[in-house]
Amino acid sequence: MKLARRPLKLIGHLLLAAWAAAVLVPLFLAVLASLKTNTEIFANPFGIDLANLRWENYATAWNGPPGGGPLWQYVLNSVIATACTLLIGVTLSTAAAYGLARAGGRTAMFVTRLFTFMLTIPVLAILVPIFFIAGSMGLRNSPWGISVVYAAFVIPLATLLLRPFFASIPAELSEAAQLDGAGQVRTFTAIYLPLAWPAILSVLIIELIGFWSEFGIAIVLLTVRESKTLPIGLLAFKGEFFTDLGVQFAGLLLAAAPLVVIYFIFSKRIMAGLSASGMLK
Repeated sequence: MKLARRPLKLIGHLLLAAWAAAVLVPLFLAVLASLKTNTEIFANPFGIDLANLRWENYATAWNGPPGGGPLWQYVLNSVIATACTLLIGVTLSTAAAYGLARAGGRTAMFVTRLFTFMLTIPVLAILVPIFFIAGSMGLRNSPWGISVVYAAFVIPLATLLLRPFFASIPAELSEAAQLDGAGQVRTFTAIYLPLAWPAILSVLIIELIGFWSEFGIAIVLLTVRESKTLPIGLLAFKGEFFTDLGVQFAGLLLAAAPLVVIYFIFSKRIMAGLSASGMLK
């Protein structure tokens, strides 16, 4: 049996190595390009002159290229939009998941299926209604406003991910709390939230990664430069007649850096949180 597994293990390692190369090689080339001029990028994309590294590309990207806003402004808008999105969306999703898990019955099943159906609707199919509804509510051209729209997209997926974790917590804990005089709110905050926190953290990070780089809704709702988030703001780094590719790559790397750091810090917790057994342990 062990001999039979070796070829499969070797194939698995080769596939993982190929996947790692497909991710790391473009990242390495982007780092090289961010330290070069346009001429150097086209003349020698795989090489680098250590004596003439253009670290100023990062300063130019942070302060903004000619005709574009500063990168720090786009970062601030992304932080505001993402933080508010997670606060609103995950808070409501956690309460909804708890209610659906504890209630049961046909109503809970109908709501669960409704959330599942909502995940099948393409964002592009509802962009026009979103544009007019957000405009009528004063949510356009504001990172605070777009977070309300984002939160509506967070709730279905986050609720479906959190519901099984709440359902897997023994009902005896709730019954014991009620015998001690605890109400539903007290039971939820004192017992269920601490047990489900690894799952909630996983959902927070998953949604953070998704909405930090969200493009389709933002480009429709955020048309004023001062309100743009990172993915939309980076478009200004591409000029009509000339684009400084080194500055553009530097901006892309600065925009991706927070997600990379967060992933490496919390990657193990994400895997543990997505496992029911990991949560209960």
